[in-house]
Amino acid sequence: MTKDTGADGLWRREHRSDTSGEQPDAHFPVSDESHYDDALFRSHFERCPSAVALVDAPSHVVCYANPALLELAGASRHSLEAPRLPDIFVGNSSDAVTALINEVRRTGESTLGVEFERRSPSKESRYWHVSAWPLHAADEFRSKVIVEVRDVTDDVMQRDENTSLSDQIRQMNSRLVLAAMREQELSVKAEAASEAKSTFLATMSHELRTPLTAVIGYQELLAEGITGPVTSEQRVQLARIRSSAVHLLSLIDQILTFSRIESGDEVFTHESVAIGALTKDVVAMCAPLASGKGLSLTVRTPDEDIVVDTDSLKVRQILTNLLGNAIRFTNTGGVRVEVRADSGEARLTIADTGIGIPREHLDSVFEPFWQVEQRSTRKIGGTGLGLSVSRRLARFVGGDIVLESEVGRGSRITLSLPMLSSVSTGANAAAGAA
Repeated sequence: MTKDTGADGLWRREHRSDTSGEQPDAHFPVSDESHYDDALFRSHFERCPSAVALVDAPSHVVCYANPALLELAGASRHSLEAPRLPDIFVGNSSDAVTALINEVRRTGESTLGVEFERRSPSKESRYWHVSAWPLHAADEFRSKVIVEVRDVTDDVMQRDENTSLSDQIRQMNSRLVLAAMREQELSVKAEAASEAKSTFLATMSHELRTPLTAVIGYQELLAEGITGPVTSEQRVQLARIRSSAVHLLSLIDQILTFSRIESGDEVFTHESVAIGALTKDVVAMCAPLASGKGLSLTVRTPDEDIVVDTDSLKVRQILTNLLGNAIRFTNTGGVRVEVRADSGEARLTIADTGIGIPREHLDSVFEPFWQVEQRSTRKIGGTGLGLSVSRRLARFVGGDIVLESEVGRGSRITLSLPMLSSVSTGANAAAGAA
């Protein structure tokens, strides 16, 4: 038995046979030697960039190993004394390589290979891929197997990184799905709660409105003396009863309107409305409230009234809310109301010298039940629905409301409505009072 580590750089092991009973010549014992050129084979072997070995299939002994394999295995040519290829590997890896060679010998076909981890002397984990195929198809004994070993550490690391990233993406998707399901569940619950709230408000408002209307009716009977003479002092008390009852009725009407808008039951009644006349009517109705606080209340309308295709009852409610708010939040000075046509719109502006609203709250005041002064001990009452209902009604009839305000200097709020045409005040004042 000899080994040759010649100038070709290959490690080669040969088995020589003689009459002593040693193994027969194992130097590429293919069935047809004419198909094999030793020098050519060794030349290709040496230049092959992959780690390749020629293995004797029955014994698993390495016949040839090119420099790439020796480098990959971390071995020198002289350190491989009678090496078996599986011995280069350890543990389960050795068993896998053995099974691979045996499978090629059994079937005579190439294999897809196996992949395993091997630690280097520096304890660094490396991953190898081993594949094998018969040296020559005509070798019926399949005595020689070519084995290729590739370092696939980078591929494995990239694959593991991709797998980790895929796992993270799957986990993220799962969390997003759960969050979406949770959001949908909360949305359904919120919608149900909102519907229940609207139903409750509408029901309670109706229940309150009926007896309150009766109270106002009986107050009117008493004030007119239907049931008997009324003294001047009694008339003062009856007037206070009526004022409180009307105020409460307006709050209930706001809640009812809010409930109808929320549930989508609000109805738009189209009609031609003279805005100037309607505005004067609302100002006249609110005048006692302003005079009671010692405030001036003025109104300015164009010579030719502005006609708008809108719902007069809703516009009246909007103006009543806005003007009532201006008077309620103004303690000194006064309130000015102006009606004008601008850019195809009718614009109704109410300016006051009241307490004003902080800039950061200009949007919040239009939220339902929101008030600048949130404490239960606030000095100025109200439900916090006036501005919210007003803006929703304005948008419902095709208009909008814009608010400007400065703390300590007052507020300026403008209702804009699509304009139909201009007509003389006298001819259309009745429409505004409808």
